[in-house]
Formats: sequence, C-alpha cells, structure tokens
Amino acid sequence: MRRNKLFLSEPLGSADTREVIESEQVKYLLTHYLTKKATAKQIQKGFLEVIEECNPPELVQTNQADIDTYASWLNKDMAPGLTSYSIYIPGKGLTLTYQGEVRGTIPGSTFMQMYYRYNVGEKASKNIRKGLLGL
Repeated sequence: MRRNKLFLSEPLGSADTREVIESEQVKYLLTHYLTKKATAKQIQKGFLEVIEECNPPELVQTNQADIDTYASWLNKDMAPGLTSYSIYIPGKGLTLTYQGEVRGTIPGSTFMQMYYRYNVGEKASKNIRKGLLGL
C-alpha cells in the first residue's frame, strides 16, 4: 500500500487528466510507502506492467530503453515510512529520487507524459487517479 501526492506549479483549470499529462510545467509526485510487502522485484514488475498497459504499444516500443532504465532505478525494497518522488522540470526531464538517493533523469517530455499517463491517464488505477486529482 502507498499514498501518493501530486503537486503542479500551475493549478489545474479542471480535473482534465490530459492537462496533467501534457502540460509543460514543474510536476512533483511523492509516493509514501505504507507496507512491508513492497519488494524491489514487485515494484519493478508492477511499474513495467502498468506503464505498458497505460500507453500505446508503439510509444512503449519506441521508448523501451527509457522504461527499462527507470525500472532499474526501482531496485530497493520499500518499507513503511520510505519515500520516492519524481520531479519533472521542463527542458530537463523527469528525475527520480528513491529512498533519498537521486537515481537519474530521463530527458525530454515524452517519457514524462508516459509516466503521468501511467498515474492519471484513462487506464491508470481509478483510486490512484482520483486521489492524485483530488476527486
């Protein structure tokens, strides 16, 4: 189990997920782990499965190297109280900090859009999407 919080540098005009996914603004997503059952293997597998489900197959195929790189950064078990966060900075890319350690940055906006489609897009978990969008 985890709790997620999404912060945007510009307030949303609506609960339009497309605006969250495509907007070029600073975006910060915090994940706070609440369970001892989050092994690195489970986290990596879940990330890969869901990002592929939530994005068009051709986009996944074209960006597979970035997807695999990001998944490789999720290589430590999570326990209650531990956090990870991503921050998107326009012109720079999406940076992951995992258990307090900066793991790296995927440059550009394509992967960022895939990542936010995974979190708030139409095929994302309804509970996570609703929570992140404040619905």
